[in-house]
Amino acid sequence: MTQERQKNNQETQETEKDLEEQQEHFAETYNRIESYYLEAIRIFPEYAFAHFNLGIFYGDTFRYQESIKAYKRAIYHSDETTLQYLIKDRHLPSN
Repeated sequence: MTQERQKNNQETQETEKDLEEQQEHFAETYNRIESYYLEAIRIFPEYAFAHFNLGIFYGDTFRYQESIKAYKRAIYHSDETTLQYLIKDRHLPSN
């Protein structure tokens, strides 16, 4: 194996290791975010914004069924003013 090829292999291995570390970091961060929302909901189950933000989080992480459930809980715990805020200021469709 040539010296250049060895160098390329080493760089590839370092890049793969960096990517693995970044994936682990993101997984830990996502787990922490989810646990914060769930803890907020555990402490104050009627807090619509926690349910709503958890719905956003689940949608962003491609967990769509959980996202829908969280949105439904947000609606259930919302009064008219809160719903208007969620629809208007969060750019949700009003139809």
